[in-house]
Amino acid sequence: MKNRIPLVLLNDVEDQISQHFSANELIDLTYQFAPSFNKHIPIEVPDYALFNNKKELLSKNLDALSDEQKVDFLSQIKYHSRLSEDDFLRDEIDLLVKDASDGVIKARNSVSTLLETYSIDLKNQWQRTYRFYDHLDYRNALDNMRLTIELLIKRITGSEASLENQKSALGKFFEDKDISKEVRNLFFKMLDMYEKIQNHEAKHNLPQNLNSKEIKFLMNQSTVIIKFLIDCDKGIS
Repeated sequence: MKNRIPLVLLNDVEDQISQHFSANELIDLTYQFAPSFNKHIPIEVPDYALFNNKKELLSKNLDALSDEQKVDFLSQIKYHSRLSEDDFLRDEIDLLVKDASDGVIKARNSVSTLLETYSIDLKNQWQRTYRFYDHLDYRNALDNMRLTIELLIKRITGSEASLENQKSALGKFFEDKDISKEVRNLFFKMLDMYEKIQNHEAKHNLPQNLNSKEIKFLMNQSTVIIKFLIDCDKGIS
């Protein structure tokens, strides 16, 4: 998936916000916000050895948040009294939030629509994945994402084998769809590594060893796998 937040616009918004607050105030704002998502900001003291200017300070602290959490932060700071007379900045924040929200909705709904052509259960399974993800319940988010992939593969191969035992059926499916050996091998390597990480970090344990960026990467990889399978099955070019 592409980044959900337009980076050029985000950089401009961060630059403008930093002009309204001191370094200490920017630290306080991000420090007070991050714990609500069980996050820790990297810069907690105004030490210029850690950053070159206030905009860089704000950027580094916001980088500790997911895209959705950045949007939440910006949606709240828009109403700060310091920004009450900066209509241009408030409009830019509105534009950024709209673009980011539209991106989230489109990305999720596009896969939901594809899965619904197979069954309502598959669509609901996918949507449960993101409900858990949005509530920071990464264990259940990853479990449900894995189950979505497993149910989809069972549907397209006609095999009731577990995800780990679908290689033979999937191999035949890809051959029937004229998928090259090289691409088949790449897909199976992706799926194999995905399964190993899932089994080690999420299936039997809380994903304590994975940070938010790694969780997001796994979610994105899952989406790539699902879309590729559907493209092959539906003959989408």
